[in-house]
Amino acid sequence: MNSAAYEELQRVNKLVYSIGLQQQQEDQKLSSQSTATSFSLSNFLDFDTHAINLSFYGLEQIYSHDTDHFEDNLLSLLSLATEKHCNQTFQLSHNFLGSEDEELYSTISTLFFQFIHQHSSLLSPYFTRLIFKHNHLSSIPFYGNTITHLDISHNEITSITLSLLPCTLQYLNLSYNPISTISFAECSFLNTLQEFYLEHCGCKELDHFVVGTSLQHLQLSHNQLTQLNIFTSSSSCQLKYLDASNNQLQTIPMELFLYCNETLEQLDLQENQLTTIVLPCTVMHKLIQVNLSHNLLQELPKEWFEVMKELKRIDLFHNQLHHLPPMTTHTKQTLEHISVHQNQLQTFPMELMELQWNYLYLQENQIESIPSSIAEKMSHKLEELDLFQNRIKECPSALFQCTKLKKLCLDENQLQHIPNEVVNLHQLQYFSAEKNPQLQMNPFVKQFLSSKK
Repeated sequence: MNSAAYEELQRVNKLVYSIGLQQQQEDQKLSSQSTATSFSLSNFLDFDTHAINLSFYGLEQIYSHDTDHFEDNLLSLLSLATEKHCNQTFQLSHNFLGSEDEELYSTISTLFFQFIHQHSSLLSPYFTRLIFKHNHLSSIPFYGNTITHLDISHNEITSITLSLLPCTLQYLNLSYNPISTISFAECSFLNTLQEFYLEHCGCKELDHFVVGTSLQHLQLSHNQLTQLNIFTSSSSCQLKYLDASNNQLQTIPMELFLYCNETLEQLDLQENQLTTIVLPCTVMHKLIQVNLSHNLLQELPKEWFEVMKELKRIDLFHNQLHHLPPMTTHTKQTLEHISVHQNQLQTFPMELMELQWNYLYLQENQIESIPSSIAEKMSHKLEELDLFQNRIKECPSALFQCTKLKKLCLDENQLQHIPNEVVNLHQLQYFSAEKNPQLQMNPFVKQFLSSKK
């Protein structure tokens, strides 16, 4: 994503954000006016989550109630939260913090930041969860030394000093901030961090970032990363979920498979620039879902399904695959989904017929024929077959022994004839063979199929 596209994305996000919140802002103001006489700081306490909840203009409500005693009311709120044991989470999302567009919000932001700076000692010993998402912040207003959860997503942060964050940090969300480069040098929390979100940031590099011993969830989608040098041989990896989709990756580091073979469960690398994959001689014991769609892959390693032993779902559509690797007997029994449309398959993938499914979606490939063995393999189960935009020249009569067929799409092929046996498909609900220029059908077949549009 280039800078112009990122700026446009930010503009659209802000527009949607403004439209979506305008009515809520008006409702909040009306509610505030109608309840001004019964204003109570306890309304900002959430006893279920042990939180001070000032989300959706809570600061504005406190300020508007008594502008001269804004700081005193905040101090009273902190005292009340401590007394009521609501001092674990500080929720400040949707407060226009950092905004300079309107004088009111600029004033409130200035006063609040001054308050935080002067009274940080009252916050630090208690609050472990800080939520500043959906504001206009250009920096983190408060770090603290006991924080375990920090969410500053959807702000305007361009650079950040992560080394100031404490070693207790377990959750960090920086998503939707225009951070092109981020450094993890001298960070003390990498081995306590369990979840890290950095999506839609336009980030080009993760300087000094390594997958620590506690990290389980890593979200890096929609950036401009060209490599994932984030694994070290000393890592005792616990990573379960990795999403690095929508980047500019050309290769997958082998270390990902080596060091995460006992833990990784989901891997999303769609919409990158992958051309090849190299696998180590190790089995991925828990990997059940892989998305490699929208890349430039021409083939998968022949040992793919031997390594991906427990795979249940794999998306491979929109690549340049000419064939599929052989499947193990175990794979044929456990695989629940594989998508291979929009590739360059030239022959019908025979092993797909042995899977425990009732559909085959093979559209937008270069398949030239349908094997006669389809009747033997799938007559008892095949319900949907999509071969749109291939190079099929002939439909074998065996295809119409698959009497459970409900949908058959043969548009944009090179068909010349539809066998009369098609009328045996008594459960057929949809049939289409448009844009086959040389296709001829006898009147009886044509009449039968005319009602299956």
